[in-house]
Amino acid sequence: DDIPMEYIDMIISVSSSQPSYLEDLNELSRELNVNPYLVRAIIDVESTNDPNAESNKGAMGLMQVKSSAVNDVNTISKKMFDTDHDSALCGDYHDFIANNPDLKNPRINMYYGICYFKLSYYHYALTNVKLALAGYNYGPPSVRNKCIVDKKLIDFDICKNQLPEETQNFVPRVITAYGKYSPSLKIA
Repeated sequence: DDIPMEYIDMIISVSSSQPSYLEDLNELSRELNVNPYLVRAIIDVESTNDPNAESNKGAMGLMQVKSSAVNDVNTISKKMFDTDHDSALCGDYHDFIANNPDLKNPRINMYYGICYFKLSYYHYALTNVKLALAGYNYGPPSVRNKCIVDKKLIDFDICKNQLPEETQNFVPRVITAYGKYSPSLKIA
């Protein structure tokens, strides 16, 4: 697909209609090297831009981060950072790493959400934006289990029927939202 994973400059217009978290989103996206328009699309679909959103499954905040995602980020990021600072997916953010972070704080929520998305893409090798989005929604190991055939990762569009309906719907909704936020970029 043609959605870039890496950071691209995000145009932030200063107006009262823009969410207050956009500057933090752009800064975190730049520091963590993730496309900020893609992060904004995830936020749009997950919480409709509500930092106080809570799901009945325990997901919280803008990116609907669960405690299991926090644990994965904390464990895997620390292991990678301790091993090789240069390959650390989520940088040196010891201020964020906590057992019980305030996931309603937009900056902390976006940090964990972005890192969890990056874990899907890089650590779990779901190296296709659609598969990484599916991993973000359903869990990266679960998507890998459903989308590997003959030891090869297959495309989301081929394996999506193996995934829950929520995940099947989540991915195209994020891609549609991405088009709304970044209409100048081609979307597959």
